Order: sequence, then C-alpha cells, then structure tokens
Amino acid sequence: MRLLTFIFISSMMLAFSDMQAQKYELSFFSGISNYTGDINRNNVLYMEEMQMSYGAQVQRNLNSSFSAGIEYVYAKISGDDMNFEERRTWTSPISFQAPLHELNVNFRWAPMSKRELKLYDEDGYKYSYKNSVGQVYNERGIELKQEGKFFTGKDSGGNLWVYNIYGDLTIYSSDYMVLTQKYKKRVSPFLMLGAGVLYAAPTPVGMSEDAPEMDPTMYSRFHFTTPMGGGLLLDLHPAFNINLEASMRYPFSDYIDGVSDSRDPENMDWYFFSGIRISMKIGSLDSYTDYLKKI
Repeated sequence: MRLLTFIFISSMMLAFSDMQAQKYELSFFSGISNYTGDINRNNVLYMEEMQMSYGAQVQRNLNSSFSAGIEYVYAKISGDDMNFEERRTWTSPISFQAPLHELNVNFRWAPMSKRELKLYDEDGYKYSYKNSVGQVYNERGIELKQEGKFFTGKDSGGNLWVYNIYGDLTIYSSDYMVLTQKYKKRVSPFLMLGAGVLYAAPTPVGMSEDAPEMDPTMYSRFHFTTPMGGGLLLDLHPAFNINLEASMRYPFSDYIDGVSDSRDPENMDWYFFSGIRISMKIGSLDSYTDYLKKI
C-alpha cells in the first residue's frame, strides 16, 4: 500500500511540474463498490454488500477527445453466505471483508466531446477553423480575422468579439473590459480502459482450519488489474467538469476475497466501482489580452 501511495504522489508531482494551460485536470471520485466471486457468485448489485469507494486522479488531456490519467482508488468489498438463502444451511458459511488499494494508468475516449471553433464562409457554410480560407464570419455574420490563436471581429456597436480555437467567446468593450464570456460546453459518453496494480487484504471468517487458504503463503496480496468502463462527461464550465461513471476490474486472481480452493477455483473474482467524479481544470484558458501584451 505504501508503494502504491508513493508512486501516485510522485506521478502527481511530475505532472504538475510540466503544467500548461488546462492540459491537466485533478479529479476526485466518490461512489460505491461491490464484487462478484466465491462468496457473491451472481448478484453484483446486491445492496447489502455495497461499500464506499474513493479515488483521486491526475489526468493529461491529449486533445479534446482523448486523455490519459494516473489514478489511486481506495475501496472496500465484502460478502456473506448468509445473504443467500440456499447457503444458510451450509455447515461452514463464510463471510469476508477486504480493503482495496488500486493504482492504475487509464485512457479515456469521449467521441462527442470535441471542442473546436467553427466558422462560416460568405455563403453561410460552416466548417472547422483549421480549414478556413479567405474571409470568415461568425454565426451572426460578423467578419473575423485571425490573430495568432484567436479570431476577432467588431460588431456594429464597436465591441470586440474574440474566439479562441476551442470555440469559447469573449466580448470586450473598446477599452477591453469584458462584457460577455461564453464557454463552449460539451456533453459526451466516454469509454475507459487501463492497467494497474491492486493490493487486497481479505479477512475471511468461517474457514475451516485445514482450508488451503489459511496458509499465509498461499496467495499474494498484490495483483495486476485491468480497469474498463465508461460513463457520461458533462463539461459545462471552464473551471471544472463532472463525470458519471461505472467500471469493472479484472484482477487476474481468485483471492481478493481470500477464498478460492475451498469454493470455486476455476472462476476469477471481479470488482466494480460506480459513482461521480469532479475534475478541476489546472491553469486558465489563453487570454486575448495576454496575447496583445506579447506582441
């Protein structure tokens, strides 16, 4: 567990040492955890055994659709034969609890989340700013010109309309006082896939003394794990976004509940997280007034 925590903190420090404008996010996750395995064979959503889970992540936005993150998650899982009627008559019912510490590297893809400025030609045809040729306009017909990473134009009142390449709009008065700011919002489903290391310390109760699992050298508490899942990205504000997500983990082990040979050694355990993630964007969006100071 100490090793996982050290790696996560070191990764955060390395990421923050190379921060650029909103390319990084720091997020916090809170939700529920559950598992399926030898004690809970079938019902992943069994309410009596749902536990709390928490996590923190540093995420690098590679572009507006793809990101890579380093995440630490703490959770608990539990199970009890007495939850299932057909097992209550067994001569040796088993229960367990296990704290989980997971460190993973994950990749996220949000296919509908592209933040990009769209412009119009004189015929009203809409296209990406990257393909702009000749005179361009905004949706209100204001003529725009490119200045560095910005497109600017003035309305009939003399106010300056400034778009960045992500589609965000700031309207300035003639003395550069901010009159209006509009953030280009995005809502998109996303998929997540990763790889990591899991530390699980199960404490099974009810095992017979001659059970193979009672040997402390029978299995390791460290396991490789593969997070996979998805959710919904709600990017509605320039300073933060919200993710609703659910994921499953395959830990390549049948011992995260401390039970295997005594029950069903042919089937591996799985564990699951679902909840809400709040991501804080690090840095600020490029400012047109800062651009003017540099030229």
